[in-house]
Amino acid sequence: MRATVASLRTPLKFVIWAPVVPDFETFTSRCAVLALANTLPFRTSPTTFLLSPIHPPSLDVLISKRLLVHFLELVDDVAIVAWEHVFALLRGLPRHAAMCVLKSWLNGWCTSRRFHEVRAFSCFLGCPAPDTFAPYHACPRLWNVVAARTHGQRSANTIERLGLVLGARQREALANLALAYTLYHELKIGNLQMSADAIRVRSFAALAHHLKAVAYAHAPRLGCR
Repeated sequence: MRATVASLRTPLKFVIWAPVVPDFETFTSRCAVLALANTLPFRTSPTTFLLSPIHPPSLDVLISKRLLVHFLELVDDVAIVAWEHVFALLRGLPRHAAMCVLKSWLNGWCTSRRFHEVRAFSCFLGCPAPDTFAPYHACPRLWNVVAARTHGQRSANTIERLGLVLGARQREALANLALAYTLYHELKIGNLQMSADAIRVRSFAALAHHLKAVAYAHAPRLGCR
């Protein structure tokens, strides 16, 4: 190891650090202008300028980028989200619920498409859509179960179900998103066969009954009212 490192012209610190750069071409191009950056009146420091492809400037920027990968039609809605208020509401939720919401925004659902599973499932609740993140935010069976437990009106559109619309029901929407995350993973991780049986016979009453029981059990610890 010592001989190999000694033979390299590049400093060891750079050798260890370089592989974590996601876009090396962007990184090297920014290196080329780093010296110039020290002499120009940038509003951010040269270090921030150099590392911005690796570390987004803030959490809201990262969330916005991830959301638009799946919901490009929401570009105008995401642009006007009051993130400081959203994060304040999120801090008021139980920690587990807040983590479920963050995972939802950042594409953290364990879908077969995301994990490139050999068998690509369709919606576990019988909708004619692939098992990927975006379609579940329009799945009527999933959100009917959420609404049945929370005794609230089902959100009319995706941006509301993501908890990003300012209003009196915004905290409720965030908690409901955490509940939807929990219900999905109850099926994916715990009861995949129940979902497969319901889809095979095209009868979802037993599946809905099971999910309602799960919703009633988990809703209190997720901050649902």
